Amino acid sequence: MTGEHFFRAVSGRLKTGSVVLATVRDVRGSTPRYAGAQMACGEDWCLGTIGGGQAEARVVEAARQMKKVNGPKEVVIDLRGTCEEPRDGICGGTMKVRLDLLAPAALESIEEALGALQIGQSVQQQFPDNQSWSLQVVGTNRLISETADPFYILPDAMLLIIGGGHCGLALARAAHPLGFQIVIQDDRPMTDGNDLLAEGCIKCCESVAATLMRQQSDRQLYAAIVSRSYEHDVAALEALATVKSQYIGLMGSKRRVVQVLEVLKGRGIRRDFLDRIDSPIGLGIGAETPEEIAISICARLIEVRQRLNSVPSHSG
Repeated sequence: MTGEHFFRAVSGRLKTGSVVLATVRDVRGSTPRYAGAQMACGEDWCLGTIGGGQAEARVVEAARQMKKVNGPKEVVIDLRGTCEEPRDGICGGTMKVRLDLLAPAALESIEEALGALQIGQSVQQQFPDNQSWSLQVVGTNRLISETADPFYILPDAMLLIIGGGHCGLALARAAHPLGFQIVIQDDRPMTDGNDLLAEGCIKCCESVAATLMRQQSDRQLYAAIVSRSYEHDVAALEALATVKSQYIGLMGSKRRVVQVLEVLKGRGIRRDFLDRIDSPIGLGIGAETPEEIAISICARLIEVRQRLNSVPSHSG
């Protein structure tokens, strides 16, 4: 769950009751989550995770004991245990988790931040020592993505899926819980399987160029081309060559891809753009069905997004 998805859900919870925000502020050694990981807790619910297990259970218990806003609290998780003395776990490190009981005024801060994220701006979380947590709008994602600060919230990247066939629909469904704003483009009316698309998926029957123009924003752009013909591949890549993108993947046989690239070279598409195209798209896991192919593409998207946003992989 990305920051934008997370705080949209927190906003809804805060409108109906109290919410405690748990934030991993500092880690040492091997831990299941890193600084910046967050979860939210209510009387009988939890949203997100800071690593699970006994350590998370301790944080949830401490969060539910907070009954009034009187400044933040800290829970230290000790994962340096052994099989004989497990402590909070045996990963090998320690985590400092800050707890903030969100005041009703926090809702205004969250709503303002969500509005900024929606138009592609980034948000920084504020953690005063003796005051409540808050959010501050700071600018575009291009400014923030260079800092690697775990307490910035970046707008969800846009995933443009070009092709509304079996693989495109499967990819839209698989990618939805990963925190992408999903736009699926196909010049055919999308009816077969359309009811299976996740809520919030944007469907466009215009050309790729027109879709990019209509959906333009400061969000990072990831494109997955899973179209029905090489002519559509060529048209899509010609349009994508005119905009900034973080990732472009192309599905197709080796022969088809070579032909597509040759056509584009002949039309003057610059070499550095063509070299960036990831094909075959997805991780090489032997995927065959549309659902398997969707999983392999999602794995690649996660890999690229983690690298670009400088988020360390989990350990422990």
